[in-house]
Amino acid sequence: MPTIGYGTTNEGLRLTAADDRCDIPAIIRAAFRHNLGEPYVKLLTGAPANVVGIPVLKIEIIDILVNAGGVYGGPKIVEIRGTLEKNGTAVASFKSRRRSFPLFGIPRSTCNIVGRDTYARRVRT
Repeated sequence: MPTIGYGTTNEGLRLTAADDRCDIPAIIRAAFRHNLGEPYVKLLTGAPANVVGIPVLKIEIIDILVNAGGVYGGPKIVEIRGTLEKNGTAVASFKSRRRSFPLFGIPRSTCNIVGRDTYARRVRT
C-alpha cells in the first residue's frame, strides 16, 4: 500500500493535509495494520518500486468534514476512493463514505469521532 494521499472532491476542490486536522491517513494505516496484520499487508511509505505481479491498493481521501468542537461540532465525514492495481492495471475499485452524528459520551473529541468512523471494521452495503 503506497502512501495515502488527498484527492479532489466531487465539487472539484483539491484536498491537502491542511484540510485534515486529524491525520486521517495515519488512522487508515493503523486500521489496516491492526485488522490485517503481518504478513498479509506491507505498508510502504512511498510509491512501490519494481512491484510485479503483486496487487497494490491505492487509497486517496476525496472528502473530509471535520468541524472542531467534538460532539458539539456537528457531523464528521470521511470519504475515500481506492483502486486495487496489479501490474499497473486497475482490477477493482471502491468508494466509501462514512459519517457520524456524534452522541454524548466517549469518544467526544473531534479526532476520536473521525477515528471511529475511519477505523470501522464492518462494511455496510
